Amino acid sequence: MLAGVRQWRSQLTRREQRLIDFAVALTALVVLVCGIVLPVGAGFDAAATRHTDAVRRSAKLLEAVDAIDRKPHRLQRGAPNLDQALSRSAQAAGLMIQSNDRQGSGQVHASLVGANSAMALSWLVRLDGDGLRIVNLAVRPSNDGTVVLDLVIDRP
Repeated sequence: MLAGVRQWRSQLTRREQRLIDFAVALTALVVLVCGIVLPVGAGFDAAATRHTDAVRRSAKLLEAVDAIDRKPHRLQRGAPNLDQALSRSAQAAGLMIQSNDRQGSGQVHASLVGANSAMALSWLVRLDGDGLRIVNLAVRPSNDGTVVLDLVIDRP
Protein backbone atom coordinates (compact mmCIF):
# COMPACT_ATOMS: atom_id res chain seq x y z
CA MET A 1 0.00 0.00 0.00
CA LEU A 2 2.80 2.44 0.86
CA ALA A 3 4.53 1.51 -2.39
CA GLY A 4 1.41 2.53 -4.30
CA VAL A 5 1.25 5.87 -2.46
CA ARG A 6 4.95 6.50 -3.15
CA GLN A 7 4.52 5.69 -6.83
CA TRP A 8 1.48 7.98 -7.09
CA ARG A 9 3.34 10.77 -5.30
CA SER A 10 6.40 10.44 -7.51
CA GLN A 11 4.21 11.02 -10.57
CA LEU A 12 3.06 14.40 -9.23
CA THR A 13 4.83 17.65 -9.97
CA ARG A 14 6.94 19.27 -7.28
CA ARG A 15 4.23 21.87 -6.62
CA GLU A 16 1.52 19.20 -6.24
CA GLN A 17 3.78 17.23 -3.86
CA ARG A 18 4.19 20.32 -1.67
CA LEU A 19 0.44 20.94 -1.66
CA ILE A 20 -0.24 17.31 -0.69
CA ASP A 21 2.45 17.49 2.04
CA PHE A 22 0.87 20.70 3.34
CA ALA A 23 -2.62 19.13 3.35
CA VAL A 24 -1.34 16.04 5.21
CA ALA A 25 0.49 18.19 7.78
CA LEU A 26 -2.59 20.40 8.25
CA THR A 27 -4.81 17.33 8.70
CA ALA A 28 -2.37 15.84 11.23
CA LEU A 29 -2.29 19.13 13.13
CA VAL A 30 -6.11 19.35 13.26
CA VAL A 31 -6.36 15.72 14.41
CA LEU A 32 -3.68 16.32 17.05
CA VAL A 33 -5.32 19.48 18.40
CA CYS A 34 -8.97 18.43 18.17
CA GLY A 35 -8.47 14.77 18.99
CA ILE A 36 -5.83 14.89 21.71
CA VAL A 37 -4.91 18.33 23.06
CA LEU A 38 -8.42 19.78 23.55
CA PRO A 39 -9.96 16.66 25.19
CA VAL A 40 -6.98 16.22 27.52
CA GLY A 41 -7.09 19.90 28.45
CA ALA A 42 -10.83 19.70 29.12
CA GLY A 43 -10.22 16.64 31.28
CA PHE A 44 -7.61 18.49 33.33
CA ASP A 45 -9.94 21.48 33.73
CA ALA A 46 -12.81 19.23 34.86
CA ALA A 47 -10.51 17.39 37.28
CA ALA A 48 -9.31 20.69 38.74
CA THR A 49 -12.92 21.87 39.17
CA ARG A 50 -13.96 18.60 40.84
CA HIS A 51 -10.93 18.79 43.12
CA THR A 52 -11.72 22.38 44.11
CA ASP A 53 -15.34 21.42 44.85
CA ALA A 54 -14.18 18.45 46.93
CA VAL A 55 -11.77 20.63 48.91
CA ARG A 56 -14.55 23.15 49.60
CA ARG A 57 -16.95 20.40 50.72
CA SER A 58 -14.26 18.92 52.94
CA ALA A 59 -13.50 22.30 54.51
CA LYS A 60 -17.21 22.89 55.12
CA LEU A 61 -17.53 19.47 56.73
CA LEU A 62 -14.48 20.02 58.93
CA GLU A 63 -15.84 23.42 59.94
CA ALA A 64 -19.15 21.82 60.94
CA VAL A 65 -17.34 19.14 62.95
CA ASP A 66 -15.26 21.80 64.71
CA ALA A 67 -18.42 23.76 65.50
CA ILE A 68 -19.98 20.64 67.00
CA ASP A 69 -16.85 19.99 69.04
CA ARG A 70 -16.78 23.58 70.37
CA LYS A 71 -20.46 23.65 71.30
CA PRO A 72 -21.21 22.31 74.78
CA HIS A 73 -23.76 19.50 74.60
CA ARG A 74 -23.80 18.14 78.13
CA LEU A 75 -27.19 17.82 79.74
CA GLN A 76 -27.26 18.64 83.38
CA ARG A 77 -27.28 15.56 85.54
CA GLY A 78 -30.08 16.86 87.71
CA ALA A 79 -32.45 17.66 84.81
CA PRO A 80 -35.68 15.86 85.73
CA ASN A 81 -37.36 15.46 82.33
CA LEU A 82 -35.31 13.06 80.24
CA ASP A 83 -38.14 12.64 77.71
CA GLN A 84 -38.37 16.41 77.16
CA ALA A 85 -34.61 16.71 76.83
CA LEU A 86 -34.63 13.90 74.26
CA SER A 87 -37.46 15.57 72.36
CA ARG A 88 -35.66 18.94 72.27
CA SER A 89 -32.43 17.28 71.18
CA ALA A 90 -34.16 15.43 68.33
CA GLN A 91 -35.98 18.55 67.16
CA ALA A 92 -32.74 20.53 67.24
CA ALA A 93 -31.18 17.87 65.02
CA GLY A 94 -34.10 18.06 62.59
CA LEU A 95 -35.53 14.64 63.47
CA MET A 96 -39.22 13.85 63.89
CA ILE A 97 -40.25 11.89 67.00
CA GLN A 98 -43.25 9.63 66.51
CA SER A 99 -43.47 8.52 70.14
CA ASN A 100 -41.64 9.46 73.32
CA ASP A 101 -42.71 7.48 76.42
CA ARG A 102 -41.28 7.23 79.91
CA GLN A 103 -40.58 3.76 81.18
CA GLY A 104 -39.76 2.56 84.65
CA SER A 105 -36.34 3.03 86.23
CA GLY A 106 -35.70 6.41 84.59
CA GLN A 107 -35.64 5.15 81.00
CA VAL A 108 -37.30 6.70 77.96
CA HIS A 109 -38.52 4.80 74.89
CA ALA A 110 -38.62 6.85 71.67
CA SER A 111 -39.41 6.15 68.02
CA LEU A 112 -38.20 8.43 65.25
CA VAL A 113 -39.43 8.24 61.65
CA GLY A 114 -38.33 9.76 58.35
CA ALA A 115 -34.75 10.29 59.43
CA ASN A 116 -31.82 10.54 57.05
CA SER A 117 -29.43 7.76 58.12
CA ALA A 118 -26.37 10.04 58.41
CA MET A 119 -28.33 12.66 60.36
CA ALA A 120 -29.79 10.02 62.69
CA LEU A 121 -26.44 8.41 63.41
CA SER A 122 -24.77 11.74 64.11
CA TRP A 123 -27.64 12.55 66.51
CA LEU A 124 -27.03 9.23 68.31
CA VAL A 125 -23.36 10.13 68.71
CA ARG A 126 -24.42 13.52 70.07
CA LEU A 127 -26.66 11.78 72.63
CA ASP A 128 -23.60 10.00 73.95
CA GLY A 129 -21.84 13.35 74.18
CA ASP A 130 -24.84 14.71 76.10
CA GLY A 131 -24.27 12.12 78.79
CA LEU A 132 -27.08 9.77 77.81
CA ARG A 133 -26.74 6.02 77.42
CA ILE A 134 -28.48 4.08 74.68
CA VAL A 135 -29.80 0.90 76.30
CA ASN A 136 -31.54 -0.55 73.26
CA LEU A 137 -31.44 0.52 69.61
CA ALA A 138 -33.13 -0.76 66.46
CA VAL A 139 -32.56 0.90 63.08
CA ARG A 140 -34.82 -0.21 60.23
CA PRO A 141 -34.93 1.09 56.66
CA SER A 142 -38.24 2.43 55.40
CA ASN A 143 -39.66 2.41 51.88
CA ASP A 144 -38.91 6.08 51.22
CA GLY A 145 -35.14 5.71 51.72
CA THR A 146 -35.08 6.99 55.28
CA VAL A 147 -34.64 5.01 58.48
CA VAL A 148 -36.84 4.37 61.50
CA LEU A 149 -35.12 4.51 64.90
CA ASP A 150 -36.52 2.72 67.93
CA LEU A 151 -34.44 3.35 71.04
CA VAL A 152 -34.43 3.22 74.82
CA ILE A 153 -32.15 5.64 76.67
CA ASP A 154 -31.31 6.47 80.24
CA ARG A 155 -28.69 8.34 82.23
CA PRO A 156 -25.73 6.27 83.37
